[in-house]
Amino acid sequence: KAPGLDYSRRLLVRSYLRSKQPTKALSTLQPVLQGATVPPAWLTLAGEVYMQNGDTERAAEFFSQAAKHDPKDSKAKTALALSQMRLGHTEQAFADLEQIAASDSGVTADMAIIASAMRQKEFDKALQAIANLEKKQPNSPLIHDLRGQVLVAKKDIPAAKKSFEKALAADPTYLSAATNLVAIDLAENKIDQARQRYEAVIAKDPKNVPAMLSLAQLKARTGASLDDVASLLKKAVAADISNPTSRFALMSFYLNAKDKDKARAATEEALATFPENPEILLVAGQVYQLSG
Repeated sequence: KAPGLDYSRRLLVRSYLRSKQPTKALSTLQPVLQGATVPPAWLTLAGEVYMQNGDTERAAEFFSQAAKHDPKDSKAKTALALSQMRLGHTEQAFADLEQIAASDSGVTADMAIIASAMRQKEFDKALQAIANLEKKQPNSPLIHDLRGQVLVAKKDIPAAKKSFEKALAADPTYLSAATNLVAIDLAENKIDQARQRYEAVIAKDPKNVPAMLSLAQLKARTGASLDDVASLLKKAVAADISNPTSRFALMSFYLNAKDKDKARAATEEALATFPENPEILLVAGQVYQLSG
């Protein structure tokens, strides 16, 4: 109805990117690129669209224009550095990111350095970037969790454990650190200790649905009874009835256990609450197929 409605088109492009439909995002973007110049408000977003479509060189062009248009836009400068890194200009990209991180109170550039250093197995560079990030967020459990992940990659498991435990000391409900500790426990065949990690999170936050689902998955993997796992999944459903993930997990659990009657009952309850959720519809089809 209004092809020139800039705001709506931008929202649509962002929606396609977030729902992992980069081709549709690119198609929706095209009318904006037809003019002699691309409006400044579109430059960074256009770069993101081309980056998700695998055209790093074109993405770099847009990020470069965005950075020139607004030299204080740390997001555009960070995106430009990352696109240059993907083009193979690693050393210069790291230098640019470090400069942005040092001058910006935000954490986007810091996180980009950490992620890029980890991807390239430059673990000492990642640890230094985490130390710099810690100066900006000294009380954040994220710092200890990130450091622990790097130390795991360096095969320093005792130090990694201490770091994850510091994250949980800062926030006992910080699920990522608990999950990382569970992975170490399982590698060391300490199944009871692994379960206790999630139980401790749930004790502090009884309505923590992701922690309940993680514990249920762990119990299912480590030989718990069907009733034990199902009971935990039902608690997750009751903890947040507006969350379809718990319903999906319960349906899938009964489906995998080939318990036709319970799978069907869980499915009909889920469909009554979420009649149009595609993941639930998919499992519902499989459950009805199982039950004939």
